[in-house]
This record gives sequence, C-alpha cells and structure tokens, in this order.
Amino acid sequence: MKKHGNTIKPRDVAAMALAHCRGGAHDKSPGAKRQAARRDLAREMAALNGRRNKGSQEPFFMAA
Repeated sequence: MKKHGNTIKPRDVAAMALAHCRGGAHDKSPGAKRQAARRDLAREMAALNGRRNKGSQEPFFMAA
C-alpha cells in the first residue's frame, strides 16, 4: 500500500486498470499505410502499362 502522509491509503484498483489498459486510436500503423501506398502505386503502374501495350483509343493518337 502507498503511504500518503501519516495515513496508509489503499490504491484504487479500477483506476490503475484503466490507466494500464488505455485504448489507442484504431488506425493502421505507418508501416501498413506505407505498404498499402506501395501496392496502390504498383497497381496503377500495371494498369498504365497494360493500357499502353493495347494502344490508345484517343482519336488524335490513331494512325491516319
């Protein structure tokens, strides 16, 4: 028990548990965000490369 002044004061177990088990923000970690961004970039690059290989559908790029 903690001694507070001349008296012995018991600890508040409920308050100790709440302080120990604090909930954090429910968000992705920085590493997970970085990996997701890397995957998204790779997906976009693959889509652009796929479109480039098939040829553009724009009329001013088509051969006359």
